[in-house]
Amino acid sequence: MIIEKWNVHQSGILICATCQNELFSTDARYDKRQTIFHKPISANSVVEIKENTELNNYENGKVLCQSCESLLGTYWVREWGIAGVMSFYRVNPNLLWLKQKDYE
Repeated sequence: MIIEKWNVHQSGILICATCQNELFSTDARYDKRQTIFHKPISANSVVEIKENTELNNYENGKVLCQSCESLLGTYWVREWGIAGVMSFYRVNPNLLWLKQKDYE
């Protein structure tokens, strides 16, 4: 397995740079040019700290690594009509490392 600093054009599993906890899959990116994700890799990989539940009809707050509690970025949850409720996680790319399989 290879672990390296993440370039937004690479694919794989993104891990916390501090503790190497698995956080997100690059397949779950909302926008391929930014570090915005639909969902974490598992329900217990991040912690959401709510800050506001009434502003503009959506919930928002901070997102932390579940394992080491490093502040990763922000999240927001919004209802999008027929699309339903969607979550978004905006994460600082400097706090993510890429875990790739070692192909020989």
